[in-house]
Amino acid sequence: MGKLNERFILQSNATHIQGYEQAGTLEDWRDKVASLCEGNHRLVMGVSASFAAPLLHGLDQQGFGINYRGSSSIGKTTVLRVAKSVTGDHAHIRTWRATSSALESIAAMHNDNILLLDEMGEADAKEIGATAYMLANGQGKARQTRTIELRPATTWRLIYLSTGEVSLAEMLIQARQRVKAGQAVRIIDLPADSGSGYGIFDDIPVGLAGGAELADYLKEVTKENHGLPFVAYMSELVKDLPRHIETVKQYRREWKAQYLPKEADSQVKRVADSFATLAAGGELATDFGITGWGKGSAGFSVANCFRAWYLQRGGLGNQEEADILKFVRNHFEADGAAKYTFIN
Repeated sequence: MGKLNERFILQSNATHIQGYEQAGTLEDWRDKVASLCEGNHRLVMGVSASFAAPLLHGLDQQGFGINYRGSSSIGKTTVLRVAKSVTGDHAHIRTWRATSSALESIAAMHNDNILLLDEMGEADAKEIGATAYMLANGQGKARQTRTIELRPATTWRLIYLSTGEVSLAEMLIQARQRVKAGQAVRIIDLPADSGSGYGIFDDIPVGLAGGAELADYLKEVTKENHGLPFVAYMSELVKDLPRHIETVKQYRREWKAQYLPKEADSQVKRVADSFATLAAGGELATDFGITGWGKGSAGFSVANCFRAWYLQRGGLGNQEEADILKFVRNHFEADGAAKYTFIN
């Protein structure tokens, strides 16, 4: 599949609509980009997120964000590049270095789609909590017109992927704030390092020396091949949207039945809903012949990331209870000898 001759025009108040460019062929994207993602769980999940975002409306599911957190130079931005290659040129990946009002407008431009934000550490620590929550919630601030009438609030529904050397909780600590349970289930903090010794990657293809070389290669091939997977996916999706949404719902049920532990708390189940949608998006794109992955590959990779999330979280229990116990334990460890006397 090469470039399409048909022209698509998005009507918008925005003066510049970028990020939906096309280059290369679908076959080359599948062979040179998607094939190298398979087996690298965080890359597969990133690509799957681009296919999952247009499904939110049909599922009546709220948006959410995934923050790939980890040290510098382990390949975090590569996740954004391969995810962006589904819809367009990675030159248009956004950053967190923007005001909350600007990000509100940017989110509206990505309605029913994926939004990619690099370097959370560049955001204003005082605003990051509210902004990250706003992006997932899908509604901007209520404002008045000059005649003191209520202006319609900007709304959207999207999935956003973020990278950063710090987590949302660490950003909030800088501003003397605490992460709330509602934020933690909407902005999912994922360890970027796979633990394999290759940074974000789990597997290095034959012929490449290591993670840095794989990242450089993917940067080059995504620049040459992008945009066409999304066109092919949406063209197939709208042929019978109700039937495909039912398929996605079934994939979600099957994924949770296989990968969600029965002892999971309600907060973990809420996050599992988000991961299940990512898995379903990847599996549907595979059914359409777009990714070239094996059946179940997207679901397995997303499950690997889900497990990494709840293990770094501290388990499957209630986060607020865990935080209280952690606070009490830290208090006694730090001040117990000075403030308390043991009585036999």
